[in-house]
Amino acid sequence: MRFPFLLKGLLAGAIITTSASADDEWTVTLVQKHLESSGVFQGSVAREGSRVSFAPIPEGGSEFNLWAYRNGPLGLEEHLVDTETVGAYLPKGTLWITTADPYAGGIPRTRIDQGFTLNFEIEGLRKGGDAPKAAKKVLLDHNVAAATGDPKTSNLGPEEDFGQSFLTRNGTGAINFSASNIPGTDPYNDSGVETFRLFALPDGQTAELELSKAEVQVWPMSKATISGVTKSSYTIAPEVTVDLVNLYPESETWVQVYPGPESVGTNGTRLTESFALVSDVKPRDSVLRFTKLDSVLLDSGEWTLEVITRTPFGIERIAHTSINIDRDLALRGSFQALSDQ
Repeated sequence: MRFPFLLKGLLAGAIITTSASADDEWTVTLVQKHLESSGVFQGSVAREGSRVSFAPIPEGGSEFNLWAYRNGPLGLEEHLVDTETVGAYLPKGTLWITTADPYAGGIPRTRIDQGFTLNFEIEGLRKGGDAPKAAKKVLLDHNVAAATGDPKTSNLGPEEDFGQSFLTRNGTGAINFSASNIPGTDPYNDSGVETFRLFALPDGQTAELELSKAEVQVWPMSKATISGVTKSSYTIAPEVTVDLVNLYPESETWVQVYPGPESVGTNGTRLTESFALVSDVKPRDSVLRFTKLDSVLLDSGEWTLEVITRTPFGIERIAHTSINIDRDLALRGSFQALSDQ
């Protein structure tokens, strides 16, 4: 009589394989006993085949006993065919993403040129040559999905596989990304979502199990275009239009002027009608028009007009231009007109 017996701990349970070569009158019964509690489960099993354990394997493990019974000449006969102890090795894992944007209203968000950090915490991985492969590591999967058009109105396209890696140690850790991985060629329009998933590996008849998921929303960079300055110099300040595209959520943008050539970091005079505050959860466009710059550009000479934006990533200049004012030219013209009279 032969009763080979094999047990494997698979994620939340165990796959039990039995094979019995004996007379037909033998009945095979499997008993599962939790080692650190009073839980005992049992039932008849097929003479050959496999099944999931009666109950999930607890952290303290379970002992499995395979018994064979038959009615013999002297009454009930029983044989302990095999015994196996199985420990649970379902790992635990958590993912979360942090960015420079403190937004807490949904999934974290960042800008396409800015970095972010993928944080993780892993528990339950095993070491040693006797540990199954699925107990030694978890799979980290990284996917990206780009918006199909205007980031303010378009939907996401299909997810694309960006890469996979294995995490093999328990504890906390972090992976830093210096910039977004959303595919595209225009940082002023490209947007999308990056998704990370953590999986326990498949083993035997058990499929891989998703342990955790983290996403980050990626918005494009803001863009400003200044129009209306077409001459090398003006006696009367021109009317200027500033087109603002994809202003970052919860940002503020303004236009300032100051005398002299452009110099990053200069604190100029804010134009009162230039303030644009974005409180939406998505980027927004805006148009600013300036028709009375003469009240600000008082003196002759070169003036700088700049567009400044403040986001969670800092204060940045996103456009600038020079306006040359020549009040003397206007006076000379007036004197010339008087001398001709």
